[in-house]
Amino acid sequence: MMDKLSLFTHLTNNPFTKKTLQSLTAYCSTCNKSRLEVALDYVLDYRSDACWKCRASAKVLRPVLERGAEAFNVTMEELREKFRDSYWRKGLASV
Repeated sequence: MMDKLSLFTHLTNNPFTKKTLQSLTAYCSTCNKSRLEVALDYVLDYRSDACWKCRASAKVLRPVLERGAEAFNVTMEELREKFRDSYWRKGLASV
């Protein structure tokens, strides 16, 4: 059985996941940010409004963040607290 970190690594290295996450880096002219930035803000409850494309992106991103948090033994609440600083969200979005 895979440990949590191996499972997360396997998930993020999956070609389908990579391609999907890459598609989130497109700029959203409705929200005036990259879809990934808007989706991060939306998933982490820093934003309550987003266009339908960014909300769809958030649905894709949420399980990745949840598995990542689980792999690193942190809760989503701890993740929200860390990413309260926009510096961290922008850093993750730029990777």
